[in-house]
Amino acid sequence: MEGYWTNNGLFLLIGFILFPRVTLLFCNIPGNLLFWLGWFFIPRITVAIFATIYYLYTNPILVILSWIFAIGGESAEKKYTYNIKKSISKNSRKPEYEIIE
Repeated sequence: MEGYWTNNGLFLLIGFILFPRVTLLFCNIPGNLLFWLGWFFIPRITVAIFATIYYLYTNPILVILSWIFAIGGESAEKKYTYNIKKSISKNSRKPEYEIIE
């Protein structure tokens, strides 16, 4: 197998880190049912799995970094969306009217 750096560059790595769904759409990876489920539900983990499959022996540091970004990105995304959902639900319970006697 060839290494990552022979055919790809730094911009693709940045795309995988920041915009994994969009970047996966434009990659040359065969898409079966598991690919599309991973793309929809856990795109960063899907990127890490493909990095492990294709580049484990040629670029092990790249694979380790992909798993670090995948686990860290997924947990940060879930925490951030939980905080937003919590603040929206807290603000939506306040009445927007005043009772006049």
